[in-house]
Amino acid sequence: MMISSTLVWQPEYIRGDEFNNLHLQRLINGEIPAIVIDDFYPLDVCQIVAERFKNIFDIEEYSLKNISSSYLGNPVCEMCGNKDEYFKRVPLMMSRVAELFNELGIETPLEMVLSLLKNGWIPGAEVAMEGSKQYFAGVVRVTKSSGLHNDLAPRDFRWPTLEQVSHQLVWNLYLQKPDSNGGKLRIWDREWSPLDEQHKLTAGTMGYTYDVVDGATYADIEPLEGRLVFFKTTNFHEVLRDDGNTERLSIASFIGVTNDQEPLILWS
Repeated sequence: MMISSTLVWQPEYIRGDEFNNLHLQRLINGEIPAIVIDDFYPLDVCQIVAERFKNIFDIEEYSLKNISSSYLGNPVCEMCGNKDEYFKRVPLMMSRVAELFNELGIETPLEMVLSLLKNGWIPGAEVAMEGSKQYFAGVVRVTKSSGLHNDLAPRDFRWPTLEQVSHQLVWNLYLQKPDSNGGKLRIWDREWSPLDEQHKLTAGTMGYTYDVVDGATYADIEPLEGRLVFFKTTNFHEVLRDDGNTERLSIASFIGVTNDQEPLILWS
């Protein structure tokens, strides 16, 4: 019988001013499923950004067949076969995302998360660089559902900067909650290993069969507006289906740990 994760594996709920290195280390070590900071971003700003997002014309659909999600930005996973074009697009797409937050009198979520991470990681945090070229960070997504999957850049991409990552985390800031009971983030207490590739789905799809998490506990996290969530991406995770009329809107980027003496690096 599966044991409820609400009893044995709970996210750590903290205030932003409590965030420190110990929280990150607990996440890296797999002691907790997530760090959750409520009211990290003002609700009224989230609402304004969500309204502005409705007028965005260049939303793109993810190419993988079993993920129901669209995005504004420049994610590596969609450009991994064309590195030159990826870096060429970075300035334009960073400015496109920044337009959502312009003239609101508050830092962008990316700026605020970088400040938070710099306080919680002694060497600091920065947007990732490939030589003199900056990565894109801060993809905005509408997600209806995603397959069961995990993310690990050194395994998935042969890009020199990303190959240096030893632990991979992610931050998600929710800007709009769906009006259904769906859209929850489910994080399984089961970290990927190379043996799990036998459970991989066919090419052109994302993720794994549920055999890979058989017997594992999990934690569910609601996508509440203004809520910031950190979790470890090598844990199997998924977005539960949302069939509501109001879209699940979030902004996110990966966080790479190379070693304890180097800054954290962010990319999408």
